[in-house]
Amino acid sequence: MKNLFLISVLITATFISFSQVPNGFNFQAILRNSDGTIKSIETVSLQISIVNEAGSSAFDEIHNTQTNEFGLVNLVIGEGTTSDNLSLVEWEAGPYYIDIIVNGTHIGTSPLLSVPYAFYAASGNEGPQGPQGDPGIAFDDTLVLTDKTWTSSKITDELSNKSQSDHIHNLVTSSNDGFMSKDDKINLDRLEAMILELYSEKGLTDIDGNEYATTVIGNQLWMVENLKTTHYSDGKPIPNITDPLSWINLTTGAYCWYNKDSAQYADTYGALYNWYAVSDSRNLCPDGWHMPSDAEWATLVLFIDSTAIDSIVEESVIAGNILKSTIGWNSDGNGTDSVGFTALPGGYCARLDGLFYGNGDRGHWWTISESTTTDAWDRNIYYYDSSISRGSYHKAGGLSIRCVKD
Repeated sequence: MKNLFLISVLITATFISFSQVPNGFNFQAILRNSDGTIKSIETVSLQISIVNEAGSSAFDEIHNTQTNEFGLVNLVIGEGTTSDNLSLVEWEAGPYYIDIIVNGTHIGTSPLLSVPYAFYAASGNEGPQGPQGDPGIAFDDTLVLTDKTWTSSKITDELSNKSQSDHIHNLVTSSNDGFMSKDDKINLDRLEAMILELYSEKGLTDIDGNEYATTVIGNQLWMVENLKTTHYSDGKPIPNITDPLSWINLTTGAYCWYNKDSAQYADTYGALYNWYAVSDSRNLCPDGWHMPSDAEWATLVLFIDSTAIDSIVEESVIAGNILKSTIGWNSDGNGTDSVGFTALPGGYCARLDGLFYGNGDRGHWWTISESTTTDAWDRNIYYYDSSISRGSYHKAGGLSIRCVKD
């Protein structure tokens, strides 16, 4: 079984001197195996890329290094083997993302939420001075969030070794437990920091032994592939129904392969399941994972697009393109896959006639949540636009499944 790397990453911008643009990001990562043990004293190859929303790379480099006894690698992004120049990245054209590959395994892509000020300023021009505004927070004011309560205080000691690039900015960080916080960091002496926790592509295994890629998106850990198990998690087989008339009359769990052709479609697109299999108490998902609810799908979309319509997210006009794979969609309908979800157009098995439609054109994913006594909520992405929409489909239809971590 392929290793699952658990990586805790600290990225910082470090300056050569107080008056110069930083020459790179300090990068630290702790690598663990799938059983949680540290990868101690092991040679590893890290490919690190800075990519834009379209998935195009602005900077690529490779580091061949070794973990220490604690599984830690420590390097500087900008000092690896590369033909690119980090100082030529057009930061003002962002946002940008950090993409990480370890030993040939794609770990994931995460937003670069804080751009080093000195990098950005180096490519900018001085603008006209505007009118004096409200002074706002004083230099020595601090705000600390403790258990949802903000406490104000004053800095009483002078900061040492302040650099010429001291500034105020907003930074969003993700802690190890997935809690997202936003704070004002003031005069952080030569430092911008962002914590990432990423999982590798393989390591999650279903009851049939199929391995699945996973990715952290916001507070959630999602499969990066459609489910293809043929058994419930207790080992009991799920009926494979191939006759259209039998399929449309089912009120119990079943699955099928698109066009009844597992050889062509199973590995890439997974299986198509009716909702009765989805809701079965024996659970389709691997142990420790479950079928996402309507609300959990909404959480995913809102993390990508905070302007999405309605609190339950009826539609986001941009999130579909971000969730789509960069390949596999017909008529140039590919997406950016910026968060590593890799949505593919698996099509569906129709409830009305038990036939197959839409492979290459559309993807549909069940939720565990019922919309009526006969229907359940789903999520839909199409090749012809960048949206993801919330729909309701008859429980006898066959749709794809993505599991989410408990």
